[in-house]
Amino acid sequence: MPVCGSGTRRELMADLTAALAPGSPERLFAVVRLHGFGAVIRRGGEAAATTLLAEAERSLLDGVDESGRCYQPRFDEWCILFDSDVETAIRHLDAVTAAIDEVGETCGIFSEAGVAILPQEARDPLGALERADRRVAPAGPEGGRELGRTLRRARRGDGDHANVVELFPNGPPAVVHG
Repeated sequence: MPVCGSGTRRELMADLTAALAPGSPERLFAVVRLHGFGAVIRRGGEAAATTLLAEAERSLLDGVDESGRCYQPRFDEWCILFDSDVETAIRHLDAVTAAIDEVGETCGIFSEAGVAILPQEARDPLGALERADRRVAPAGPEGGRELGRTLRRARRGDGDHANVVELFPNGPPAVVHG
């Protein structure tokens, strides 16, 4: 259940269905995931984790503002369906993940994000979720390096990393901090 104002999973699926309809404009869909809550719960209990989660969600909602809609399908995960053009949406996503990382910096929480361009990269809502989820790359100090390594492996044909190269043929996007 959303902590302070994000849409639900049901609303997300309905909005993704609309975004994937024939003739829909190009939009960016993002999955933003937080990591490190286990340590927060062990040190400060569930109340501390919930408080931190609410702060992170407020940062996310403030960062997205009027440029899209946020949904919280899981405790530590949000999805964002941006209304703006893809380039503008990536700048907003960069600001959102930076703000979330700032909130979590003192206690070891960090975010990661994955994106999909709709309607080109998915046929249905589950396909959009799967595509963005497969592209999740850690933000924070190691995130950019890890995505860069993934891109190099994909260009060499090592492993199943072609999906990353499809979206980011020129290297890691601004979404990844590093």
